Amino acid sequence: VPVPAPTAVPIPYVVSGSAAQPFGLFVVSGLDPYAEPAHSHMIDFTVQRELPHRMILEAGYIGRISRNLPQDIAYNAADYLMKDQASGQTYAQAFDAVAQALRSGAAVTPQPFFENQIGAARCPGFTSCTAMVASQDKTDLINGSINNFSLNEFNRVTPVPVDNIQSFQAYGITDHGFSEYHAGFLSLNKSFSRGLQFQANWTWSHAIGNQGVDQQNGSSANSPYNLNLDKASESFDRRHVLNLWWYYELPFGSTIAHSSGALNRIIGGWATSGIFSYYTGVPMHITANGDYGAYESNGTAAICSADLLGLESEHHNVAGSSGIGTSGAAHLNLFADPAAVYNSCSRPLLSVDNRIPFDQLRALPQWNTDLSLLKNIPITEQVKFSFSAEFLNLFNHVAFANPTLNLNSKSTFGALTRQSNLPRRVLLGAKITF
Repeated sequence: VPVPAPTAVPIPYVVSGSAAQPFGLFVVSGLDPYAEPAHSHMIDFTVQRELPHRMILEAGYIGRISRNLPQDIAYNAADYLMKDQASGQTYAQAFDAVAQALRSGAAVTPQPFFENQIGAARCPGFTSCTAMVASQDKTDLINGSINNFSLNEFNRVTPVPVDNIQSFQAYGITDHGFSEYHAGFLSLNKSFSRGLQFQANWTWSHAIGNQGVDQQNGSSANSPYNLNLDKASESFDRRHVLNLWWYYELPFGSTIAHSSGALNRIIGGWATSGIFSYYTGVPMHITANGDYGAYESNGTAAICSADLLGLESEHHNVAGSSGIGTSGAAHLNLFADPAAVYNSCSRPLLSVDNRIPFDQLRALPQWNTDLSLLKNIPITEQVKFSFSAEFLNLFNHVAFANPTLNLNSKSTFGALTRQSNLPRRVLLGAKITF
């Protein structure tokens, strides 16, 4: 295949951004030249107390306060705050008014912003310019996708594009990210004595930030006009974490070891160990499919009038109603009444809502127990045989994956249909030490 001849371009090169030839570049990114290095303040405070039986009790606080973290922002996001000077109506107000009418099936009334910014001459065949945009890009209006609406419709029908459409995606890496982690913890540790050793830890914590993804890294579609829009509990936030591990050499056979060596080989030399873990769920939200404040294509969050925290649990025999939460043969659902939760939610309004609640719900809490049994059999003074049995997920407990929580998916709303952990596994082992 012949190599095409190079194309001469003017210097400086200015990519096309007209309505006829938009997006001369697909993606543009750059580092903010005034970005400051990130920094983190670390605070640790602990108190220890020695207890009888070789135990230590520890209580403490851990704080991590991070500022100037790398945060990507979309430079060519739709400017929903711009105002039509003649009417005083903003882009967000006009968008919300048409979107709400389409969602409810009501008649679309002319909005001064669209009428004045587009102009009647560019809306032939329609009763108004508002009716034209509502007809030509109904889906993005209903979903609340103002960025897509601007790309697919608004910037193409105005006399001059009102947003920068030289690049399909233009984002910069700034230093506007922030994240905080605060935790209190208790720890009880027992050193090995009388055949027993264990440690138990409980942590109560909260991590909050502006959702920079992967702890403030990664491309986003966040609004550059309000970086607090996504301030919420971080995606890795867990309020409670409990861990317990132990090792115990069972005392069987020790009292008769000197009287009957053969019997001791049978009932002595047993040990057990295990790990128990419990943790509350990470934040999740009901997705509204829009792109207002959405990050990493996760969709924006719905605004729900009901207080959803505490409603999530594993509910059985939930048949659903009105076509909401009706899927799933086992009738397991995150909510006792999925229709009531669904009907309390709506898509955010750009002209009203200044914060997207990405932490309005919590995933189901998870717990697991692993147990190991060990049998040591001395054969000679230098040779020992060991047999072990390890039970992973000892109680064969089922942990469900997060359900579908999308306003565009009624039947699967809240339905628990997928297992996130593995069923019980038993591992047998044998070892000779010499």
